[in-house]
Amino acid sequence: MSIFQQIKFFALKGLLPSYYWRHFILIAWIPALIYYLLIAANKDVSIPDVLPNIIIYAISWILYPFARFAYEAVVEFIMGHSVILFQNVIGMLICKMFMSLIIYCFAILIAPIGFIILFLDNQHVGATVIERYHFVMQPFMHRLSNYFKFLSSATTYFSINKGKKKDEAEYVFKFNDLMDKLGHYAYPCIMSGQDYPASKFTAKQLESICNDINKVWYYWDRKQNYMIDYCSY
Repeated sequence: MSIFQQIKFFALKGLLPSYYWRHFILIAWIPALIYYLLIAANKDVSIPDVLPNIIIYAISWILYPFARFAYEAVVEFIMGHSVILFQNVIGMLICKMFMSLIIYCFAILIAPIGFIILFLDNQHVGATVIERYHFVMQPFMHRLSNYFKFLSSATTYFSINKGKKKDEAEYVFKFNDLMDKLGHYAYPCIMSGQDYPASKFTAKQLESICNDINKVWYYWDRKQNYMIDYCSY
């Protein structure tokens, strides 16, 4: 992953959508108020005259959730989990609105700090998730690779009796096809002498492989008495 992809994934997409849209909507009263003061309440001013200002205010609105995240991260770092209680609810609301107005006004300057915090935080989380993924998947891929090798060897000793038609021995042919299909996965492991890496298969490919493995055991466990008359092993 390139540095630009990391910035896009860990920083620009680092905020939860619910967090972003909640603060984006809650702060809408500020750009609405500014628009009213600039245009609606002033008949002599047209939109082209204040278009640069509108663009700046719109950018501040878009960046506000990131700036808010930076502010909350700094406050949490300084205050920890301490809680400040206001006895006057109206005073608390005025204080919050005033702080939101300040953050909005300086959002263009504060938002990059939020990007940096998100990038570092999410990169650390991403590294932990990847480490955990490999910790879980490597033993699984080791067993899966060994199972492929087992089926590859088992196909040597399993054969369908000559003269048997597919219509009359459907389960036998399906069982044989599944063993051949899964056994082919063993060749890269045998040639390299190594197991498949944890990232070799996608989730859909693994799901398909696991379904095929379940079918193999289903045919062998439930249909063995039926298949024994049509094959030899």
